[in-house]
Amino acid sequence: MKKLLGYFFNILLFVIFWCIQSLVIINFTVQHIRVNPLVPIAVGVIIVLFSSYKLVRKFNKSNVWAILFDDKININSDKTATINSMN
Repeated sequence: MKKLLGYFFNILLFVIFWCIQSLVIINFTVQHIRVNPLVPIAVGVIIVLFSSYKLVRKFNKSNVWAILFDDKININSDKTATINSMN
């Protein structure tokens, strides 16, 4: 289940990075190149595709990924210990 959640998180993160960077490239191109903006947009989106992939890969190798999906950390154990001590 955690592996499936990791895949979903990777896809979501990639789409978010890709959309943000693509919107910046498209907005810049449309504002400054008014004649035929299709070629710079296409080249920019291809570059953004690779940079988004590298960002997701770097995020996967960081410690944040290990903290989010670590099997050794049990969040509910502290809550149950607190609840049991109250009773």
